[in-house]
Amino acid sequence: MAVAAIIYGAKSGITRRIVHCDTMAELARGRHYGDGESIVILDPAKIMAEGLPDLDRCKALVAEARGLPAEDDRCIVIDNKTGDIVEVRMADPSLDVLPDGLTLFQDAKAEPGWALDAQGEYAAPVVAEAIADGAIEAAPAAKDGG
Repeated sequence: MAVAAIIYGAKSGITRRIVHCDTMAELARGRHYGDGESIVILDPAKIMAEGLPDLDRCKALVAEARGLPAEDDRCIVIDNKTGDIVEVRMADPSLDVLPDGLTLFQDAKAEPGWALDAQGEYAAPVVAEAIADGAIEAAPAAKDGG
């Protein structure tokens, strides 16, 4: 009987992929997952009745299996020379490796083209330029403890 599984980052809980194999023996050979990854095997009867789960359902199934939510999978790719954000992607910084000169960093809101401002935070180009020109004032840094 066909079997499907969700492969996720063992440390982060981030869903990496869904695999579908003809047999459990094929899945058990381990070629579908590697170091730092774990697996949730899906109920074959549910797959036959409902089909493969979408990404949101996969995330929920992994969270249920782990007993805690996954880390955010939204990451930015930073050009190390310029400090600029060049890409946004779904990734697991604990497992994914980028070519030299690029850094992967989890971030919930930054977008390509944004750059570091004077406070070391990523800001949209218009905001960063306005702060640099003194047209607007940067928000004060948060204080510890409140």
